[in-house]
Amino acid sequence: MTAFPRTRWLAAARRALATAPHRDLGYGDPRGTAELREALACYLARARGVRAHPGRVVVCAGFTHALAVLADVLGPGPIAVEAYGHALHRSILRDGGTQPRPVGVDGDGIRADALTGTDRAALLTPAHQFPLGVALAPGRRSGSSRGPGLPAGT
Repeated sequence: MTAFPRTRWLAAARRALATAPHRDLGYGDPRGTAELREALACYLARARGVRAHPGRVVVCAGFTHALAVLADVLGPGPIAVEAYGHALHRSILRDGGTQPRPVGVDGDGIRADALTGTDRAALLTPAHQFPLGVALAPGRRSGSSRGPGLPAGT
């Protein structure tokens, strides 16, 4: 803690506060500032190949906050979750009024053939499924394989 540059941090905070427009000090758009959502949409396109309009980007305080918001938006109904996943995630979904439905996981990730048309959404950890650590296979990730893939719109 002694290495933290307090003096420089305080000077930067004072400069930012002194030059910030008054509108930036009040309650802003609950989705996040337009500038941040635009920057995130550009990043997602460049780094992840995901096309997202800034108006559809929502900035949250972390994953659990985002999951709670999503559960609230989706409302009642089943949501597919990876079996053996985080109990906290299922709890957040239940608290938000949804019904988490466990779906099996194999060496290629979630068993997409077990997803149903009644699932409102699917909560996946595609890079490293917890606790097994398997990655979602490319064919399942894109749904382009002739084998089991994620249903369209999932």
